[in-house]
Amino acid sequence: MASRKDDAVTVFGRNASTGKLTFLAVHKGADVGVDGLNGARAVAVNPDGSQVYVASQYDDALAVFGRDESTGELTFLEVHKDTDVGVDGLDTADGLAVSPDGGHVYVGGYDDNAVVVFRRRVTVYLPVVLRDSL
Repeated sequence: MASRKDDAVTVFGRNASTGKLTFLAVHKGADVGVDGLNGARAVAVNPDGSQVYVASQYDDALAVFGRDESTGELTFLEVHKDTDVGVDGLDTADGLAVSPDGGHVYVGGYDDNAVVVFRRRVTVYLPVVLRDSL
């Protein structure tokens, strides 16, 4: 859940059988090592559950968190701001969506009259297979 007044994203756990929510954690823009939450407006989760995205109105930003799928715990990864080189259209970021395949994140920039498209970087680690010589 995004909180524009608290510049925060709040994490809740959900009981699968009852639907009851339990508070787990809060991450604020003032926390050490966290950026891009000033005026947090919207939250979206990647379909595979591995990342959480937050659009922030006053930071003109998209904050990206990694998500532990078993605990729901979030870890701040990066922020993309309207003032960054190569980024434009995030002025008053106030809405977002993730494509069904998780490959793209769309952010609405209200004051830029824009929709910004980010392509998700996926790192694939392939094991090295060594073949014994015959």
